[in-house]
Amino acid sequence: MDETKYTEQEQSTDEQEQSTHEYDEQEQSTHEYDEQEQSAHEYDEQKQSTNECDELDQLTEWIEANKLAHELIREMITNEQKGIIVVATNIDQLEKPNDGQFEQDIPFTMMINSSEYMKDKIEILPYTVYSFHSETIVFDNVTIDGCVYVIDCVLNGIGECHVTHFLVQTAQSAINYEFNPYVNYLPIDVDHITTTGRELFNQSLFDTAIQFFRFVVFLRVGILHLDAADALHWLGVAYNGKGESSKEIECYCRALKIKLAVLGEDDINIATLYKHLGDAYYRRDEYDKAIESYEKELKLKLNELGENHIDIANLYNTFGDIYVSKEEHNNAIEYYEKGLRIKLGQLGEDHIDVATLYHNLGTSYAKECKFDKAIEYFKKELLIKLNLLGEDHIDVAALYHNLGRYYFLKDEYNEAIKYFEKELKIKLNALGDGNVDIAELYFALGCSYCHNDQHKLGLEYCEKSFEINSHHSNEEYIEFAKLYDKSGEAYMNKEQYNNAIECFEKGLIITIEKLGENHINVVELCFKLGIAYYCGDEYSKAIECIRKSLKIAPSQISEIDFNAEFNTASAYAILGFAHTKKGEYNRGIEYLEKALKMITEKPGKNHFTAINLYNRLICIYELKGEYDIAFEYEEKIMKIWSGGLDEDTFKSFGRIYFEKGEYEKSIECHEEALKIGLKRLKENDVDIARLYNELGLVWIKGKGQINKAKEYVDKALEILYDRNGEFQLDIAVSHDILGLISEKKRNNDKAIEYFEQSLAIRSKKLNEDNPSIAMSFYYLASVYKNKNELDKSIEFGQKALDLRIEKLDPNHPHIGESYVLLGDVYFIKGDIIKAKKYYEDTMMIFTEKFGEQNKKTQDVRLKLEKIDQNNEEKKEEKEQEFEAYIIVNQEKKLIKMKELTFEELLRQAYFCLPSKDFQKINNRNLRLQIMDMKDNIIESDATVKGEFEKNKPSFKIMWVSFQPLLTTGKTKTIANALVVMIAISEYNDDTKLKNLRNVKEKDISNFKQLFKQELNYEFVCNESSKMTKQDVQEFMDQLIINFKLRRNANNFDGLIMIICGHGDDGNVFITSDGKLVSIDKIRASFNCHEMESLKDFPKIFIIDACRGQNIPKSHEIVTRGNENTNKNISIYGHNDDEFLTIWSTTKGFKVCDLSLLSKSMKDVIISKYKFGYPFKQMLQDVRDEIRKSKSGEWYCVESQDTTSYDIIFTAKNS
Repeated sequence: MDETKYTEQEQSTDEQEQSTHEYDEQEQSTHEYDEQEQSAHEYDEQKQSTNECDELDQLTEWIEANKLAHELIREMITNEQKGIIVVATNIDQLEKPNDGQFEQDIPFTMMINSSEYMKDKIEILPYTVYSFHSETIVFDNVTIDGCVYVIDCVLNGIGECHVTHFLVQTAQSAINYEFNPYVNYLPIDVDHITTTGRELFNQSLFDTAIQFFRFVVFLRVGILHLDAADALHWLGVAYNGKGESSKEIECYCRALKIKLAVLGEDDINIATLYKHLGDAYYRRDEYDKAIESYEKELKLKLNELGENHIDIANLYNTFGDIYVSKEEHNNAIEYYEKGLRIKLGQLGEDHIDVATLYHNLGTSYAKECKFDKAIEYFKKELLIKLNLLGEDHIDVAALYHNLGRYYFLKDEYNEAIKYFEKELKIKLNALGDGNVDIAELYFALGCSYCHNDQHKLGLEYCEKSFEINSHHSNEEYIEFAKLYDKSGEAYMNKEQYNNAIECFEKGLIITIEKLGENHINVVELCFKLGIAYYCGDEYSKAIECIRKSLKIAPSQISEIDFNAEFNTASAYAILGFAHTKKGEYNRGIEYLEKALKMITEKPGKNHFTAINLYNRLICIYELKGEYDIAFEYEEKIMKIWSGGLDEDTFKSFGRIYFEKGEYEKSIECHEEALKIGLKRLKENDVDIARLYNELGLVWIKGKGQINKAKEYVDKALEILYDRNGEFQLDIAVSHDILGLISEKKRNNDKAIEYFEQSLAIRSKKLNEDNPSIAMSFYYLASVYKNKNELDKSIEFGQKALDLRIEKLDPNHPHIGESYVLLGDVYFIKGDIIKAKKYYEDTMMIFTEKFGEQNKKTQDVRLKLEKIDQNNEEKKEEKEQEFEAYIIVNQEKKLIKMKELTFEELLRQAYFCLPSKDFQKINNRNLRLQIMDMKDNIIESDATVKGEFEKNKPSFKIMWVSFQPLLTTGKTKTIANALVVMIAISEYNDDTKLKNLRNVKEKDISNFKQLFKQELNYEFVCNESSKMTKQDVQEFMDQLIINFKLRRNANNFDGLIMIICGHGDDGNVFITSDGKLVSIDKIRASFNCHEMESLKDFPKIFIIDACRGQNIPKSHEIVTRGNENTNKNISIYGHNDDEFLTIWSTTKGFKVCDLSLLSKSMKDVIISKYKFGYPFKQMLQDVRDEIRKSKSGEWYCVESQDTTSYDIIFTAKNS
């Protein structure tokens, strides 16, 4: 018996020693990597991104508490003690008093805080570590919020018992209760825990799986162990299952840090982690971080698998997808094509994965608006899917839809119709005629047929479209009207206002017919139609429609929603805007005031709308030059808005103070506007750039401070240049400021360059009569005055004045500003009378607008006083007169001239004519010509002065018939031409092809002045001085698309093509990269076969370029040709009528860079077209003009004519 007891005791001791040894092994395994370098490669960038939710860092106290628990376990095993260790937050709440009823198997709740059982209680807040010593522990209806470790004892349970985290036991323990958590044994089997976690994950039990993976992480905390990395990896995957991406990324980053330290950065096993990390960032739309992770995965896989592996292709496809998400479609295309190359090699041309890549490429090219490439790939996808799926599969129908859609966007409506019809056939078989998809397809077909000018068929399809969703005939028509309404709104969003007007008008006709003129739908359609007319610049029609909607609305108030008054206010606002656009400022103010009254009387609503309307009113009064009234609106804004003035209001007041010359106040207002704007907007917002421009303008134009102005304009341009070519009008303002700065520095040429850039932008973006263009003219006039080029100054100053008088109120300060400038120029020229007249006109305006004490008014008064002072000094001087004789009808008459000019002589000659001579002029189409007594024609100031070297010279009058109009009988009039100019003045290799300064400086200006400014034709010219052959091709392609020439949507009645630059034999011109472009090929692209829409219209080609190497005379001058050009080029002829081609020289000869052709054409046509002169006759006059020039020998104007009529130019109506 004693031996047996000893043996049992020895066995028990051995088991305890074994347990201690096993636990020691477990503890040793947790420290086996302690001596590894802790400074292993960090993955800081990914880690930094997860600071927002670093869950593992938040578990520091939990881990420390469990570490302490393990120390207590070791101690208990060493001391052969039995019991449990608990790590939890809620044990003390479970305590019950020991009432003495239990002598053994005391319930756990009575052991709490009992010194007999509870041996340790150590706080690591918010957790507490407890040790309870007893051979038997009985949980009685308890929930332990934490972990329980069972050491060599028996654990029983009564009632509902739970352990929220882990239950771990030694081999000698016994647990006689089924707890919720899985039970683990000491020593802990990490592989088993990890495998269990994966199984739970596969069952979508993510929370439970997370507990297992976290336990493994806890066991390996503080060391670089692959078990921990794997667990962290799986923990991230589990969080992904729960949709908690921040925690997912956090886990991947920690796992990556361990694996990089243990395995090194080139181990292929890390690739999966990079992939999952990239996927996580991708799901969070953090595309750049995703790309960074995928690139590292790619690097590893390329090293391991080679560049042609299918996994590499799949990864390239992922790159493509992510660049699509970033809307960087060119990058997406690059990766899709890489993936395609691999998959074509690995899978063959007919694999479904290849079809998917074709689809991705087609979609990306479509996003880039490269519809030809998109169609190419969709067709390749179509071939595969037809083979794999058959002709009737619904996926094939979707492909037909894509092809139809992109042919539609290419304006190739026949092709679009073909594919939509194929799609329709499949979908009708699969879905039936009543399906919503079929209705959408009918609508697509209807749009295609309508755009293809097959309106009847198009409308039939549209009718089918809405009939599917309508069951009553009257409602069908109402739905049809709504369809027109919806289409009109779509066209409005596309800024296609004419199409929108057409849709709204048709919808309005149907609505009135079916619902009556007073229905609320009529109100809404009239209102929308008015807005469409307003956006389409048809302000009178807009006013008519809005008034009609207002007339009907009162009878329908009860049917309008709670926004009725607001809608009516909007109608009044649109009326105000339209009248303002028409220059009817008072009517505009009247309607805006009505809108304001309706809005402000509605308490608690629309305050911001009211402020916007107040600002509009301020702008109108600023346009009217009525600055004091504009200031009155400040009080009105303050009454409805307690938050103070916004930046727009401060900016408006800043502009008004600027116009009044109160520059300090202007700066103060603009700085306040900038301060408010920077709080509300981003620093790089365009509105901030505009405020910088405002400040820069005040500092340079008002204060003359170069440095401050430069500081602000640089800030503005830094924002504007970063906007991909948008906001050009704001850039024009910046260039104005730079021009003013250059002018202040006396760098007048640089100032002119900036002002011309501004003018070019405004001319392109605005209507020709927009007052903003007058500002560019004004600045140019000012700088030419500084250069003492007074005639040019007057030219631009008069343009500015004419435009301002036409568009502004008669007493607008800007008109006064123009008067001052012209007065200054005429004063410099010595024309004191004109100068004084301009100054006096200015005084009337400035005194009324600014008051007599305003600095601007006082400055003009000083100018007048200076003139009066000079007049006083000359008061006693006798005005010199020049006497001469005019012989009229053999009668000699004495004349007295105040100045020796041809204009003065001609005026005196007319004074001498009797009334019968004026009748002769009108009846016989005669003009007066002055001759000297030797029959020499007098026609210049120089010849007049030469005659007055004699004492009292004599002149005689001759009558000359105007040149008769030499027409062939048949004529065609051009009143709406499209003028296209290709002007190349700079070349890549200046040693072979000299730059053509006059093309840039004179030719463009001459032709633009003739065709755009004088004849008001649509004028298009390349913006850059350089053009490669590809640029020319793209320019021509874009021209056809932008102006819809194949349908002649703009109703052009003539085409004028101008080409200036270097040329050579074979009717070619040379692009900046030295390549040849066939002029005949360009011309052939507009013949009746290629451009049927222009079949019956005159097409004029004007070519100013060399046509060979022969030189008519030796000159040291730049010619428009090249001696070392490859001449091997095919000649493209045409066989079409209606062409008139004009060359500056004949075949085989050079022509010089003198711009004689453009100048002569401009001068001759402007002087004669208004009298009905035919172009062919004017062309002879052009030749004569060129021959008169001392350099005329370089030119020999040649024409090639296939027209059968004369061409008459008339100016286009504005």
